[in-house]
Amino acid sequence: MNKFDLDILEFHKVREALMRHCLTEMGEERVQELEPMRDLKGIEQALDETTEMADLMRFDDTLPIDGLRDIRILVQKTKSEGTFLVPENLWHVKLFLETTRRLRSYFKTRLEKYPKLWPYAERWQTHPEIESAIERAIDENGSVKDSASPRLRSLRRERDSKSSQLRKKMESLARQYASDGYSQEAMITMRDGRMVIPVKDEYKNAVRGFIHDESASGQTVFIEPAEGLEMNNELRKLILDETREVERILIEIAGLIRIKREAIESDIEIAGFVEFMYAKAGLALALSAIKPELTTDGEIHLKNARHPILWLKEKTKLPADQKSIVPLNLSIGKDHRCLIISGPNAGGKTVALKTVGLLTLMTQSGLLIPVDHQTRISVFSHVLADIGDEQSIENDLSTFSSHVKRLADMTEKSDSHTLILIDELGSGTDPREGSALAIASLEHFLQRNAVSIVTTHNGELKAFAHNTPGVENGSMEFDQATLEPTFVFRSKIPGSSYAYEISRRMGLDSNILLRAKELSGSDSARMESLIQDLQTRAIEYEKRLAEMSREKSGLDGMIKFYNDRSKEMKEKEKSQKKKILEEKDRVLAEANKKIEAAIQEIKKEQAKKEVVQKAKNEMLAERKLTGDELSEINRQDMMDVEPEEIHKNDHVFIRTMDLEGTALSEIDEDQQVHVAVGSLRLRVNVRQLMKIDKVKNSSPVK
Repeated sequence: MNKFDLDILEFHKVREALMRHCLTEMGEERVQELEPMRDLKGIEQALDETTEMADLMRFDDTLPIDGLRDIRILVQKTKSEGTFLVPENLWHVKLFLETTRRLRSYFKTRLEKYPKLWPYAERWQTHPEIESAIERAIDENGSVKDSASPRLRSLRRERDSKSSQLRKKMESLARQYASDGYSQEAMITMRDGRMVIPVKDEYKNAVRGFIHDESASGQTVFIEPAEGLEMNNELRKLILDETREVERILIEIAGLIRIKREAIESDIEIAGFVEFMYAKAGLALALSAIKPELTTDGEIHLKNARHPILWLKEKTKLPADQKSIVPLNLSIGKDHRCLIISGPNAGGKTVALKTVGLLTLMTQSGLLIPVDHQTRISVFSHVLADIGDEQSIENDLSTFSSHVKRLADMTEKSDSHTLILIDELGSGTDPREGSALAIASLEHFLQRNAVSIVTTHNGELKAFAHNTPGVENGSMEFDQATLEPTFVFRSKIPGSSYAYEISRRMGLDSNILLRAKELSGSDSARMESLIQDLQTRAIEYEKRLAEMSREKSGLDGMIKFYNDRSKEMKEKEKSQKKKILEEKDRVLAEANKKIEAAIQEIKKEQAKKEVVQKAKNEMLAERKLTGDELSEINRQDMMDVEPEEIHKNDHVFIRTMDLEGTALSEIDEDQQVHVAVGSLRLRVNVRQLMKIDKVKNSSPVK
């Protein structure tokens, strides 16, 4: 990737936004090195890793990464034997080792949720012996603990005791000197690590001892009295012994780090990459960004895309001050390889161009982008852009010459894996010649099968797009009522520059505008009028289409509501009828029992056989009628079930019989299947059957 292309599409601003989510210099360095990739597999992996990290940060427990420190220089300092780190730096090493250990544990308990992230965390090594040694010796304030070693504890106790004795002695002498008038007040102070007493200069010979210093005025000298000299020497020795013991402890811990230096450096490398993914995910959350679908055929399909820098800028403002960012919906690369965007100045053409380019670069850098799902981004080998006016004073090039030089570079590099973005193609020179040069360049890009998007005000380029296969017009919408741009992109329709309308709004003299229209000619005026009429009609048709869509949605909702209620009522009716018939059958059964008992009683009294049989037949007929009605309801229940695809040898479950069996045949023309249940052979309607593997998961009602 050419650095010029990255800069002109403001990729450096994306890096700056990423920097704000970094924790250490390790992450910042990786951000500074971030550039688009060309390998589809590598891009896919980077996007998946960022997506997993973003999901983790959005939905899971807080990632324990706050304790991460950049300890690369500290580890390097332990390379030579006998060196040591100051306690504060050792504490930073401890924090790093502790953080990577916790991160590894965090990912290990979630390795199935984050399979793309776990391989990195898995490579982290734990160093409990170093952690324990530092924690045992250093406190969180960066001081060496008394418990670092038995000798250090003993030395410090002796030092404190000796210091207390010396202080009492010196305080006594200070009071005596003050009483004798040798000093202004009874006080002691420190010079070169030794306790001294301030004495007036005229009495310095009256006090036996060693002069360490004098005041700036020369009126006071600081004397170490002879009576405290020995005790001061003893205290000084204890302090030196303590210092040597502290250094010994620090050297010992540095030795532990030195032994594991290579492993720790590997841990640091992994930590830097995990922090980098953390920063990318943080930016993704700030942008409400997602992973687009990737292609390699040159297709770009943006759905509700937003320029990430503009989007971030607005999101950092107070809600009342935020401006809405109109999303961009744009497609290229599938049905057409060239798009010519026209429309008014300050209407959003350049922003649209930069949005396409920057989102492509971000995607190929493994960054999620602010778009909706179903967005597709192709992977390109080159993203070449020429946006804005650039004059090269150093190379003695005019603005036009600079653009032509850039165009020459594009024509040389263009192929089917190149995305070309040009703002105001053919401008800066004679309009007719500029148009010819622009059309010839676009034809060259088409022959090379490159994907190109250009902006223009030139009518000849709009006509070229209309008449040339593989080229499509597009425009930025302009509200003719308010004479304000809407920043909405419309495909297939060229845009008007609205030069006269905008000039009128800006207060240009009406006579000048009238004369300008006369000079532009009737053909030009008719063309602009036609384009404006097309845009107005397109907007009107879209409004009507939206209204029809809303009405259709409402109608679909009413139809669904009716169907659901109808089905619900049928179910209730069927259920009630079933309950009534079941109750009727129960009553008839009880009545039958009573009749049977009555018949037995009648028989005892020798009633006529014909009378008895007639009563019995009437009861049986009534029960049969009830049974038939119940069977019909059960049959309807069965018919409401969607039949499954049953094949020979499938293990099946017969709903109505609560039996399992094996299909002996395919489904015949009567929707029947032969089923073996043990030694029985049954012919069963396919609607009564379920495959046995589904039955195990659905727990059928018996």
